[in-house]
Amino acid sequence: MQSSYRPWHRPLVGIIMLLLCSVGVYDFLMIHMGNEAYMSSIQSTGNIVAYFSDYPIPLSIIWGVNVFAGFWAALLLLFRSRFTVSFALASLVAMVILDCVTFGFRDRWNVFGPSISLFDLSILLITLGFYFYTRSLSRKWAFV
Repeated sequence: MQSSYRPWHRPLVGIIMLLLCSVGVYDFLMIHMGNEAYMSSIQSTGNIVAYFSDYPIPLSIIWGVNVFAGFWAALLLLFRSRFTVSFALASLVAMVILDCVTFGFRDRWNVFGPSISLFDLSILLITLGFYFYTRSLSRKWAFV
């Protein structure tokens, strides 16, 4: 039987992750709508417009799973849904695949430069931490 105790940090983590994931969703939509002004505003070492002009559809799908599953996981965390962990895991797995492919085979480090690349890798660590956080909550007491 699960405790009715609700940790004070759960809504805080949910809101922070929701805001972070909202930025990811916005980025995804601006890139896929071909907003060149948005892409040009990204301070990178390479040509972002050219990088995304031939972006493979499978990678776009994986990227979409990453950002939208992360967004839904954060939202579901706020509502104490039992599906939170599954969405957090889907986001994490998609991000690991995406980062492995784009850094390994699409020259992401050189196109985006060290600052953005390290920021993206820190988002991967945050996503990993978020997954373990939701898994820990689900095992203890926080979800129905």
